[in-house]
Amino acid sequence: MVAPASTPESEPVDPREARAARRLADVERLGVIGMALAEAMLARVSEAMKVGEAVDTGAVALEYSRLSRSVRQTLALEARFDAAGADLAKALADERAARRERAEQARADRIRFNFDCAEAAIGEAIAAETGRTGDEARAERLNERLLEQLEDPREEDEIADLPISALVARLCKSLGVAVDWSLWEDEEWAVAEWREGLIGSPYAASRHTPGRRDEPERPEASGREAPGSGEKPELPNAPEILRAAQVRPDALQEAARVRGPPG
Repeated sequence: MVAPASTPESEPVDPREARAARRLADVERLGVIGMALAEAMLARVSEAMKVGEAVDTGAVALEYSRLSRSVRQTLALEARFDAAGADLAKALADERAARRERAEQARADRIRFNFDCAEAAIGEAIAAETGRTGDEARAERLNERLLEQLEDPREEDEIADLPISALVARLCKSLGVAVDWSLWEDEEWAVAEWREGLIGSPYAASRHTPGRRDEPERPEASGREAPGSGEKPELPNAPEILRAAQVRPDALQEAARVRGPPG
C-alpha cells in the first residue's frame, strides 16, 4: 500500500472575492459622487432663484438630465454587481465545501492507512519479541493495548500526521516493545519513506531501496548521511525517531503512566 496524499487544511484566499468587493466599492463611490453633484446643482439653482438671479432653465434641465442618467446607470450597475457578488459567494462556498469534504475524506483514508500499517508492523514486533520467550499471554495483552491506543480518539491527529516509522517508534516505546527496523524493510511505506528521503526515517539514509539491494542506488538521501555503497544502513532506535518527529517525551511518559506498565 502507498499512503494517500495529504490535503492542505487551510482554505486559500480566492482573488475573485477581492476583485468583486473592490468593484462594488468603486461603483458605490461613483453613486455617492453622482448624488453629491446633483445636490450641488440643486443648491446652486435654489440659491440663484432666492436672490432673483436669472436661471437658464434649459441648461439646468440638460445638466439635471445628464446627472440623473449617470446616477441611474450607477445604481443599476451596483445592483448587477450585488447579484454577481451573491452568485460568486455561493459558488465559492460550494467550492470550499467540496474541498473540505475531499480533505476530510483524505484525512480519514490516511488515518485508516496509517492505522493498518502501524497495527501490522507493531503486531510483527510483538510476535517477534514474545515468540522468543513463548509468552503468549504477554503477546495477547500487548496486542490488546496496541488496539486500545490506536482506537483512542485522542490519537487521531498523530495517526493522521506522523510518518509511519515515527508512529511505530512511538507506540513501541509506549508498549515497551523493542523496535527492529529490519522487520519492515520490504513494506511499501518503508520504501515510500526511502523515496521521499524523509528526515528522521530509519530508511531515509539507505542508498538502496530498503530490503531490495538489487535495485539501483538513489542519488541522494536527505535524511541521515548515507553509508558506503552496498552497506546496510545503521537503523536508529525508537528515541531517535521520536526526536526527529518532534514527539514530546513528557507526552509519552504521561501516556505510559495512565495506561500502566507493559504486560
